Amino acid sequence: MSIHCDPTFRAGVSYARHWVAWTIILVSSAFCPSIADSLIEIEVPPEQTGITIPICVDMNPARRCLAEVTSGKEVLCQVDRRTGKLWFVLDAPQSTRGAKRLFRFCETGSARHSGFHIENNGTQIILKEKEKAVLAFNYAMVLHEGIPEDRRRACYVHPLYGPSGEVITDDFPKDHYHHRGLFWAWPKVAVGNEVYDLWTIKGMRQHFEKLVSMELGPVYGELVIQSGWYTDDKRKVMDELFTIRAYSQGMMGRVIDLELRLTAASENVTIDSSTTGYGGLSLRFAPRSETIIYTSEGKEEGDANRTRFAWSDLSGKFAGASDFCGVTIIDSPSNPVYPTAWSNRYYGFLNPSFTALAPWTVGRETPLVFRYRLWIHKGDANSGNAKAAYLAYLNTPSVKVIKR
Repeated sequence: MSIHCDPTFRAGVSYARHWVAWTIILVSSAFCPSIADSLIEIEVPPEQTGITIPICVDMNPARRCLAEVTSGKEVLCQVDRRTGKLWFVLDAPQSTRGAKRLFRFCETGSARHSGFHIENNGTQIILKEKEKAVLAFNYAMVLHEGIPEDRRRACYVHPLYGPSGEVITDDFPKDHYHHRGLFWAWPKVAVGNEVYDLWTIKGMRQHFEKLVSMELGPVYGELVIQSGWYTDDKRKVMDELFTIRAYSQGMMGRVIDLELRLTAASENVTIDSSTTGYGGLSLRFAPRSETIIYTSEGKEEGDANRTRFAWSDLSGKFAGASDFCGVTIIDSPSNPVYPTAWSNRYYGFLNPSFTALAPWTVGRETPLVFRYRLWIHKGDANSGNAKAAYLAYLNTPSVKVIKR
């Protein structure tokens, strides 16, 4: 199967508006001819330290590299082609006093670094940062040897890699053949008088259509992927637009932002969860030892069904790693139900699901958009500062542009 990327796609006003809405944008001064002589001041409150934070500044300078004023350390930058805003990633070491950092523009930097790029192996789009694999999107229909034919599927992320290169997702696990890395599906998809099961792949499947656009630079790699939901008799019922943006890995971890936009292809489609709340964005973890689940309510001693949290984190020791690492899934306040209901499992599963509380109907004129942030970190939720990552997602540190 070949990958088609529409070279004319410019993401339009509508898409740009939605991207800005789900990524917390910091507005500073407008662009001016002397902007390269300006300083950027970032103030990180103590409750947001110990993490790696994507920072956005409302400017498009000619120079695409910053240097910290005190240390002279280079910080690579990237300008979003759609919004014209400047992005970079900031490591904020743990501190009870917070931190105030000052940066100036410099002559060298980003242009010398290739940063993110993709590879296509015939079944996957593999996103890499330099030579390190970050994640793979499975666009071709996949089936492992020995697995029943009716489990064949596409349109999901696997593998997803941890801070030390460990594989942290699973695919075709023996206890749930339909679990597939990082995926999004519902067990009840009603179209007219028919009900299908996208979750366990009964009567309906997701099919890749095209790679709409990509942005690859030193700070982030972004893929926008168009797929469709098709019944087994080839009837398309839903358009799916998936956006995934992975930021460069810092000392503390890596941030990945997700957006899914669903639009009914023709008649209305109603999606619903199972009796235990399954449905929606799901992350199936690879085998590990010493599993710990934390949520916004504290450490969870057991599994959860239809329980409302602002975030959930699962960590453990994965194969190929001697230390803990984990993933926090952060619910966006812009989502249809916030905080949403979760179905979490100690066998290795996190599932935020707004349809766990009530079904949701998607129309052609009433699309559904939902967003999440992944914080992939070293350590468990406490040492990996999951709560700080959540707070930084809600209110990114203050940014000021100071004219010199």
